[in-house]
Amino acid sequence: PFANPRNAAAGSLRQLDPKEVAKRPLHIFFYRLANATELGFENHSQALNTLPQWGLRINKKHNKKITGVKGLLAYHKNMNEIRNKLGYEIDGVVFKVDNLQEREILGTRTNNPRWAIAYKFEPKRKTTKLKNTEFQVGRTGRITPVALLEPIEIGGVLVEKASLHNQSEIENKDIRLGDMVLIERAGDVIPHVVKPITEARDGSEKKIQMPSKCPVCNTKIIMSEDKKQARCPNLSCPAQLRERLTHFASRQAMDIEGIGEKVAEQLIEENLVKNIADLYKLTKKDLAKLDRFAEKSAQNLVSEIRKSKEASLPNFLYALGIPLVGQHKAEVLAKNFSTLNEIKHATKDDLEKIHEIGPEVAESISKFFSNKKNQKVLKKLESAKINLNNPYAIAKEQPLKGDKFVFTGTLEAWTRNEAERLVKKLGGRAISSVSGETDYLVKGKSPGSKLQKAQKEKVKIIDEEEFKNLVK
Repeated sequence: PFANPRNAAAGSLRQLDPKEVAKRPLHIFFYRLANATELGFENHSQALNTLPQWGLRINKKHNKKITGVKGLLAYHKNMNEIRNKLGYEIDGVVFKVDNLQEREILGTRTNNPRWAIAYKFEPKRKTTKLKNTEFQVGRTGRITPVALLEPIEIGGVLVEKASLHNQSEIENKDIRLGDMVLIERAGDVIPHVVKPITEARDGSEKKIQMPSKCPVCNTKIIMSEDKKQARCPNLSCPAQLRERLTHFASRQAMDIEGIGEKVAEQLIEENLVKNIADLYKLTKKDLAKLDRFAEKSAQNLVSEIRKSKEASLPNFLYALGIPLVGQHKAEVLAKNFSTLNEIKHATKDDLEKIHEIGPEVAESISKFFSNKKNQKVLKKLESAKINLNNPYAIAKEQPLKGDKFVFTGTLEAWTRNEAERLVKKLGGRAISSVSGETDYLVKGKSPGSKLQKAQKEKVKIIDEEEFKNLVK
């Protein structure tokens, strides 16, 4: 038997042999139609209820349209009561705004939408002994204390480690080595320590203290005043390097196809890469040392690395893995500073004056660029002659400022994403659905239902040629 349905399903789909996958009785509930407004839907519930007509299974029995907080809480309570009677595991419910136009207004963050929220159930809990602690160093240098536990089974999973989060959490909960502790799997997935069982103490327990230096590279750790964050500021820290390399090469960052975890690990093991800047020194001969690399694959990777030199400034900023700076914050920085040099020399006060940059983010950026080891890596990156064009610096006049654009049909000169980025660069907004507030509908070949809606709402309709003239 499998340990739990989550791993069974994921493991089945990863099987290389489709015949093996076909043997396993996998089932699915479809829960969203992407770009539903393209097909004329105004509400999520309408789109969802249409899916069965297309042969796609939805959870008809438990999907509900509810109004008001009381109704939502009652639904959550009912689902919690019946969860163990269901033929599948759930760890909570997701509440979503039904109206697709309202979703557009609410928008999304880098990793999640503002129009939906996961409301979890109380997680499963058990008690075991905290034997020891270790300190893990993540991609951005964040150091996380981890509890090493007497193994215990929770919800079909053997738990041997649990997050202790940070020094503040340890001190506030008074968690000690040797304690009997209450463990839960947050969201029925990630184990963490809820509290110590203080009445079970015998006096042999010891206090847990975060190390003053990085356990991997020995660089002095930077601890926040509230003790909630501890970081190794060394960009070349070996513990961070593998994840930094894969993040640096990811599609949203420098977009270097061919550098995954295994290749990154080999580059480090062969001593070919000691920091992210070393990627730009790699040759075909170097790559030939790696497993599964022939002449063609080595040349392809060298070409990909060379191509990445044309990256934009926001992509590069995101690729650096500056703590608290995701894709959105990288764009905010690029909109407010023309060059990397300006950002490097910006003071904490300069950064805090920018809308959407708060004190914590400003401090993180300032510390990152003032760190001497990071400065050395940045100098190497600059000597690799990465272009770092800033799409936002080109359009200082913002001719489309405040204008809202909707696209329908196929464009010849641009992909949909390219056209939307161009509008954004020129100060406008690219939205997915037509309303009375839309300024322009750009019509390509084979337009969808948005065209009729734009005509009805008396929105200005332009073709691709007119759009070209508008963005010149």
